[in-house]
Amino acid sequence: MSRKKNQNNAGERKLKVNQKMWTNLEQLEYLWARLSTYQEHQANRTTVEFWPPLFEDWFERWPLGKDVSEDAEGVEKPVRRRLKQWFNNHSRGGKSRASGGAKVLDLSGRSTRRRLAAYQT
Repeated sequence: MSRKKNQNNAGERKLKVNQKMWTNLEQLEYLWARLSTYQEHQANRTTVEFWPPLFEDWFERWPLGKDVSEDAEGVEKPVRRRLKQWFNNHSRGGKSRASGGAKVLDLSGRSTRRRLAAYQT
């Protein structure tokens, strides 16, 4: 599958060609730019302080487009959830097999945890 590279403030990110995203490129750059701040809050266990300014800025920059004065919380809730999921998914320390993150399952039958019973040898 062919891939294209997208340069942004947070470094080089690979995107699939014609990949459907819930954000446009401007919104994606905005999210990547705030990822390091989120990780700092996460390390300090203060993510509660991170969300309100992010949500306020997000909806100010990209309003939902409807007259949502009656039920703003209900309409914004799916977007807030999606934002939280994005930050959670992109802040995890995912490791690839090349970096040694994945372990190979040992099926040799040799175990160092306990001695085998007589019927297992």
